[in-house]
Amino acid sequence: TALKGTIETVKKQQPRYKIVTGAIQSETNAKNLLKQFEKELKVKGAYEAAGHPAQLYNVKSGYFNDEKTAKNAAGQIKKNTGLTSSTEKVKGTRFWIVSMKSVDSQNLKKVDAFFKKKTWRYTAAKAGRKQTSFRIVSVPVSDQKKANDGIRFFKNKNIQASAQSAVSTTVSRFRIASGETAVQARINKGLEFFKKNGAAGTAGPTGKKVYSHYQLTTESVYGQDKVTKALNFFKETGIHAEAVKTGQYDRRYKLSSEALIGSEKLKHALEFFSKRSIPGKIEQTGEYGYRQYRVTTGQITSKADLDKGLNVFKKNNVSATYQTKSVSLFHISINEQFTGKDRADAAANRIKTNYGWPVNIVKVKNGPQITTTDYGITLSQMVDKQMKVSPQTDAPAYVSLSYINTANQTVTADLLNIRSSPLVTGGNIIGQLQKGDKVNIISQENGWAKIRMNWRNASREEVEKYVNPQNFTQDSSAYFQFLKLSQTAGLNAAEVNAKILYNKGILTGKGQAFIDAARAYSINELYLISHSLLETGNGTSELAKGTMFNGKKVYNMYGVGAYDSNPLYYGAKYAYEQRWFTPEAAIMGGAKFIGEKYIHHPTYKQDTLYKMRWSPNALHQYATDVGWAYKQVGRMYSLYTLLDQYTLYYDVPVYR
Repeated sequence: TALKGTIETVKKQQPRYKIVTGAIQSETNAKNLLKQFEKELKVKGAYEAAGHPAQLYNVKSGYFNDEKTAKNAAGQIKKNTGLTSSTEKVKGTRFWIVSMKSVDSQNLKKVDAFFKKKTWRYTAAKAGRKQTSFRIVSVPVSDQKKANDGIRFFKNKNIQASAQSAVSTTVSRFRIASGETAVQARINKGLEFFKKNGAAGTAGPTGKKVYSHYQLTTESVYGQDKVTKALNFFKETGIHAEAVKTGQYDRRYKLSSEALIGSEKLKHALEFFSKRSIPGKIEQTGEYGYRQYRVTTGQITSKADLDKGLNVFKKNNVSATYQTKSVSLFHISINEQFTGKDRADAAANRIKTNYGWPVNIVKVKNGPQITTTDYGITLSQMVDKQMKVSPQTDAPAYVSLSYINTANQTVTADLLNIRSSPLVTGGNIIGQLQKGDKVNIISQENGWAKIRMNWRNASREEVEKYVNPQNFTQDSSAYFQFLKLSQTAGLNAAEVNAKILYNKGILTGKGQAFIDAARAYSINELYLISHSLLETGNGTSELAKGTMFNGKKVYNMYGVGAYDSNPLYYGAKYAYEQRWFTPEAAIMGGAKFIGEKYIHHPTYKQDTLYKMRWSPNALHQYATDVGWAYKQVGRMYSLYTLLDQYTLYYDVPVYR
């Protein structure tokens, strides 16, 4: 606008306060109270953890004889303790149990009292910690009356509250005032400038008068350097000036030489003009002189083509000669294997383009067949569901070294966040330590202590790491968690016996039995073999080699029904009840059990290791370990690498 300006203070800064309550029991109470507070006082706020997290427990009842009895017990628990529970059948038995997840200490006392009254048995296992005490903190307010009203609101609800300094202050307010001007165009330009920038202003008279103004105009001048010098002079003296074209012109001329062959004379001419600061350039005229050329062909491998070429020159009265040269021919094979016809085609095209060689593509083995399953939810919604069922991990954790006495490995802060990664983010907090707690430091790195936790609650960050399919590439062993267990791989029994089951105890030579079981129940053969090798200690366990039960020798190749309390007895008992009296019968029968319970389950249809661990509704999951599916693929992957004849079938989940 060419106007000078100054900044004026309109309102000075003021101190601000936060309204902070004492402890409020339960997150629900804190939420409801916050809504009332925001509605009545028109002040925003939030609730946060207060005090130490409460210890949580997973509770399981003793055995009930049938589902009806278990459900009746769950109803009594709900009525007497207010706790919701679920019922589930004990694997491999006819019994049912009632389970409750994430029960705090206060509710555990209710459970204990009620179960003792009913003379029922139960077990309670620690399941991490949960915050049960909260406080409300308002946004900073500068109005002292508003702060007092907020304190009064909470005290009327019998909740302690106080106004604490928010450290920050209100922002001072300012305005811009221009210097004086009598030019209406400048006034209009200034007002328009402020309006465009969202700070509309006004113009008012100052009461002062101005003197007459004069304007200087130079004569017409040629040369930008003179114009620039004049403008700089006025600028230095504080006078606005601008250059205006007059419409008058100096005549200009351009020289062109005649068309020449060769550039030497032209170069001399350019040098002449260059010395006089006159630019110039050499341009082609489109006319041509004459030059002589000789034609030399590339290598000709056919005598017939050579003779034809000589005849062409002869007919045109052109002399031609040729030279002979012996050339060795080679066949080149590329050892690298390409996954996918498109990649092989791309490599072949590069060879043809760069070298002109013909290329043949030979198929080595069948590539993977990939399908997808739409989970019907977003990845974020999936993680939300999984976080509600206490996912676990045995991965190490991290705490800030600033609050650790490394001499005795003791916490020095009142409360110290435990994180799943050495970063300060909202999604990686997995718990808290209190002053004086001991830690087991594995290593130190960049201001963080890496600590051993054994089994612990997994963070949201860790859950998403394993839930998100995009974190696993197709060329990695981890991709085998998407291998369709409901799809046979088409293995060859002789190859399986020679490369996988050789010297594997009772399983030696049983390749055809696994292939038959896989075909009968539509299950991947190598999954059955991998499962069996794991459960039987490579075919050497007593259950695998055969054990006597009720006068009959029985076999169990997958550890079905072999409960930890007495695995040999219960595993043999289950095999006897299923009439697994030969190794082949045990292989076939165990495959049927696995297929019915998981892979071909009519409701859950968990036909990949990923689906067995990560169900869309977070129910009927094989394990609580977030890395379970990832850890299971190692043996299967290593077995596949031993074979040549197979086809991989993948089913990859898709999130919206």
